[in-house]
Amino acid sequence: MAAGVEPMLVSNANQLAGVDDVFNAVLMKGDMLGDVVFYGKGAGKLPTASAVVADVIDTEEGVKIHDSLFWKPAEKPEGLLETGTPTRGICA
Repeated sequence: MAAGVEPMLVSNANQLAGVDDVFNAVLMKGDMLGDVVFYGKGAGKLPTASAVVADVIDTEEGVKIHDSLFWKPAEKPEGLLETGTPTRGICA
């Protein structure tokens, strides 16, 4: 799997060529499904720029950045067997 978020030049024939203004699109290619495009409104350039500037200022002033922006370790679901524990059972 490969992923990237970056400005790119695409041909006019590409499905992403018509994405404009405050809209965002994600193109995914799958072996079985082919091309799938997710398309919708984003925040827009001014709200996004405002948020980025606010985060930079907060960082410079030593304000703690929201921890929701970062990955957290997943909690272990209850009721699952530990990995590596051999078990025997009947498959229905």
